[in-house]
Amino acid sequence: MGSVISALVISRKQLGDFLLLQPAMEHLHSIEGCAIYCYTRSDYGALREIMPCRPKAYNQLTEEVFDRLYCFESGRSTSLLSGWIRSRRKTIGLTRPFLASWQRLVFDEVVERDASASYRGVVFHAMAGGDPTRFRPPALLAPPDTWLPRSLPERYLVIHPTSAWQRKTWDVSGWRKVIQELHRRTGLHLIITAGAAEWETAMADEIALGISLPILNFAGRTTLREYLAVLSRASVTLCIDGSASHLSAAFGRPTLTLFGPTNPVHWHWPTHTSRRLWAGDFASEQKPPVSAIPHLAVLDAALELLADASQAGDGHG
Repeated sequence: MGSVISALVISRKQLGDFLLLQPAMEHLHSIEGCAIYCYTRSDYGALREIMPCRPKAYNQLTEEVFDRLYCFESGRSTSLLSGWIRSRRKTIGLTRPFLASWQRLVFDEVVERDASASYRGVVFHAMAGGDPTRFRPPALLAPPDTWLPRSLPERYLVIHPTSAWQRKTWDVSGWRKVIQELHRRTGLHLIITAGAAEWETAMADEIALGISLPILNFAGRTTLREYLAVLSRASVTLCIDGSASHLSAAFGRPTLTLFGPTNPVHWHWPTHTSRRLWAGDFASEQKPPVSAIPHLAVLDAALELLADASQAGDGHG
């Protein structure tokens, strides 16, 4: 790839999916300090602020002519947008070869990658021209103290039991058992977070009200800045496959993610602080529900993660 001065990245997917583009953007930024712009959801500004390459929001009124445009969606609207934006070279990255003939005419380059057995961050990084042997998983800067909610305890456990897809969730009774036992053994304060959707806050409320312990319930009550700050300081985060998993891991915090019908190979990069449990290890179904994971397995994995993180100096205290 030749010298690139400015690059526009287009993706309007979920928060965690957008974070998985960060290694690709960091790669582009490393090319002679290439300025990175993003066309994404308008409320993702706080996440952009703590990405090392500090991507700028794309303003549709700008007269900028970009050196490179990278579209990471195959939708009609993003293809039309890509055709309208002025760029010297336009690339679309696909994990599935489903693109109309007129859409292919919009782009100078169509990069198709078989992602059936690959972590999505690696796939996006390669689509942007990155060397797979030099891939590094998403990493975020620490949010400033001003982003923290008031009265946040020094050491705490975060439980994030929801994601954009309700079918990924674990059962309420399992969360209650694990939370109460972890508190008994570690003394960590308890914080629950979740999205603002009605079913998400209802699930968080059901978990919180069903345990006889004080718990800070932030479900649906935080800004994105506060949510990021809470995850960045947690002693450990327990969650399902979703934004909390990707974000907590990017902060380098001890993270345990529960997977059910989704493939952990696609959505999890294992490290000594980021671990997963997959329902497929406990059930013979092709796409087993998360409920197939027994609560004792979650408890044991969480305690092991905390012990290893403490020994390595990753925990708070």
